[in-house]
Amino acid sequence: MQDIIKKRRLELELTLKDVAKALGVSEATVSRYESGEIQNMGIDKIESLSSVLRCSPGYLMGWSSETAAAISNMDKTFQLTFYNDNSEQEFNKIFSKQLKAQLKLHEMTQSDLAKRLGVSTQSVTNWCKGAKTPRMDKVDSMCKIFNCRISDLMEEKSSIPLNNNDKTILDKYHLLNDEGKQRLLERADELIELGYVTKGDVLKEA
Repeated sequence: MQDIIKKRRLELELTLKDVAKALGVSEATVSRYESGEIQNMGIDKIESLSSVLRCSPGYLMGWSSETAAAISNMDKTFQLTFYNDNSEQEFNKIFSKQLKAQLKLHEMTQSDLAKRLGVSTQSVTNWCKGAKTPRMDKVDSMCKIFNCRISDLMEEKSSIPLNNNDKTILDKYHLLNDEGKQRLLERADELIELGYVTKGDVLKEA
C-alpha cells in the first residue's frame, strides 16, 4: 500500500504538505503512511486519502486493478477538498448501509459477526449505526467472512448484493438464447403469482 500512496502522490505532483493539509494530519504522519510505518489506517482516513489522490479505496489498498487510464478519466479539474466531519459522516453512512446489507445477505446477526471478528457486539452495533468505523484489519477480516471485495463494504452500490444462488441463476440466464430468457422470465412471473416470494416483498403492478 505504501508504494501506491507515494507513487500516486508523485503522479499528481502533490507534496507531503499538500496531502497532510487535506487530511488534517501532520506531514510526518503522511510520511509514515508512505513508509509503511503506519499500516493499520482507519477506513475513514483511507477514504479521505483516496479522495485526495483521486483513486478508489480498493486501488489504494492494492485490492483492485484500477488502471492508469481509469484514474486519468477522473475529473481533471479536481481541487483538493479538505476532509471534514460531513464527509466522515457520509462515509460512515455508506459503510453502515453496506455492512447491514452483507449481514442480511449472509443471515448473520451483529453478535455472530462480533464473535468471528473477536470484538464486542457493541462495536459492530456502532458500525451498523454509522457512529464509528472499524480498523482496516477488521474490514479485511469482514471481506473474508462475507467473501466480498473491499469495495462492497466501502463504496456505494446501486444494486443488491448477490449470494451464490443468485450468481448461479444469472450465469445460467446468460447461457440462454433470447427465447429461453423470455420463457425463464415468464416462469418467474408464474412463481411470483403463486406466492413464491421472499417474506416481506410486495409484487408491484407494472
